Amino acid sequence: MTPREEEILSVVTNCVRAITVDQIARTWWTPTAWGRSRAKSMLQSLSREGWLQMQQALARPVSELVAPLVTWHPHENEPDFLTLSRFLHRRAKAAAQLAEIAFATSKSTALFGKGSVPKIKLTQMTHDLHVTEIFLNYRRHGLTSDRWVGEDNFPFTWPVQQRPDAALQNVSGSIYRAVEYGGDYSLERLQELHSAFSSPPNQLAYEIW
Repeated sequence: MTPREEEILSVVTNCVRAITVDQIARTWWTPTAWGRSRAKSMLQSLSREGWLQMQQALARPVSELVAPLVTWHPHENEPDFLTLSRFLHRRAKAAAQLAEIAFATSKSTALFGKGSVPKIKLTQMTHDLHVTEIFLNYRRHGLTSDRWVGEDNFPFTWPVQQRPDAALQNVSGSIYRAVEYGGDYSLERLQELHSAFSSPPNQLAYEIW
C-alpha cells in the first residue's frame, strides 16, 4: 500500500464520514479528467480488497469552501444570524445529483481507525460531504489530521450541550474550536447553536461554513 493510499484510509476512518471521487482527485492528484481517472482506479482497487466501500448517493453539488461564513470567539457579540440564515436557505436550494462516494469499512477502521466505523447516513450526504470539504480546506492550509476531531470521535464526556460536525484540538489534545457546516438552518437553530457554545462555564469558539 502506498503512503497516499494509507493517508486516504486514515482520513476516511478518523476525520470524515464520506468522500467523493472528485474530492480525492483534486486533493491527492489534480482536478482534471486524468486525476479523476487515477483516483477512481485507486478507489476501485481498495474497494475490491475490502478497504473501502463505494456507492452512488444523492447529494447537492459540493461547493469548494474557502473560509467560514461566521467565526465567533468568547466575549464577542452574537453574529448576524438573520442574514446568515437567509444565505443558508438560498444555498440549500441547489438540486441534488448522483455522486460517487467512498467510505470506510470495518477492515480499514480496524487497522487505521481510532474508534468505531464512521456512521453513514445517505439522507445526510450533502452535509457530510461538505464537512469533508472543510477538512480538506484545513489540510491544504497545513492542518494535520491528528488536530481534527470528527464528530464520531468526540470524547465521551463532551462538555457542551451541542455536538458540532467537528472540532479542532491543539497539540496537547485540548479542543479549542467547534466546526459546523451550515445546512438549511433557521434563525432559531443558529441561535440555539450559539447559546450552547457561548454559555459559561464551557464557552467554546466556533465557526460556521
